Amino acid sequence: MRLGPAPGGEGAAAAAEAAAPDGMEQRERAALAEARRALAEAFAAGSEPHGPLAGLGRRLEEIFGEAREAWSLAVCRRLFDALIEHREARARSEEHEARLYNLLGLCIRPGTGAVLDPERVGEIWKLFLAGLVHPRSVPCRLQWWIMLRRAAGGFNRGQQEQVLAALKDEVPGRGRPRVGEQELAEMWRLAASLERLAAGTKRRLGEALLERIERGEALARWGEWALGRLGERRPPFGPLNEVVPPEVAARWLQRLMALPVQGLGGPALARRRYAVVQLARRTGDPARDVAEPQRARVLAWLAEHGAGEAELLAVREVVPPAAPEQRLLFGDSLPTGLRLEAAAAD
Repeated sequence: MRLGPAPGGEGAAAAAEAAAPDGMEQRERAALAEARRALAEAFAAGSEPHGPLAGLGRRLEEIFGEAREAWSLAVCRRLFDALIEHREARARSEEHEARLYNLLGLCIRPGTGAVLDPERVGEIWKLFLAGLVHPRSVPCRLQWWIMLRRAAGGFNRGQQEQVLAALKDEVPGRGRPRVGEQELAEMWRLAASLERLAAGTKRRLGEALLERIERGEALARWGEWALGRLGERRPPFGPLNEVVPPEVAARWLQRLMALPVQGLGGPALARRRYAVVQLARRTGDPARDVAEPQRARVLAWLAEHGAGEAELLAVREVVPPAAPEQRLLFGDSLPTGLRLEAAAAD
């Protein structure tokens, strides 16, 4: 799969952005100028609870007239360009550093899709190499991992291997975690988003994660999501020859479907179904698809546990992810104007 412009929309802005700000609408250009002033004020201010920095996210939503998840690709990337000018402000306080990473990650997601994204991801990489300014701050570390996950689609294999090495104390980890549950979940979400890792590495991570899930240590809602990403049949960015082999996916499916579902609420059951669908999704490629007897068992399990037609269809036929599934796939919304499209290799 690859990222492409949504019908009729903001993809034109992505294609034109290298030329001039005129790739944006007049309203967006005016809002961006005001946003630049808001950024300068916030990152020059102190870290008081009710100051410009604390309210920066809400202020930007007011300026652009919509929730941040609805910002267009052009707005996100231009705002990234404005934000990165304030990189040095992260040294001012923990709050400055966490806010910078929060907004940079939001504006670069999913790390590709616009003309100048390689340069922007390069700026994220410089931050990674420099390391955290306030490494003892949990909010800074959380936003750091989230920013790296949101940029991961633009990292090459060597970079992804370096990011995984930074996670090694906890992912896959040995013994009792040394970080809190939320941070551990974000670390695993990041690891599972490194699609260019070798298949053997994904297999090792998936085995360790599945053992955690079987022990009831499911990572604050994200354990099964991460397993589905590690074993997915159609990665959005990663090479198809590094997909976990179908026989491995089949074993993970068997173990996942054998777990008890009694007491699982609707959202928890939906997350398990999501992982099952990703592991069993039909691609039409025998080198990636699970065997037909396994597929039949998956379809029966999904039907028994409340799957909708879109979930069943993804396992029965070769179809691109629907919009709600795309949000689940990334653990985020995509900027307005981007969508997943089937690649020719599929």
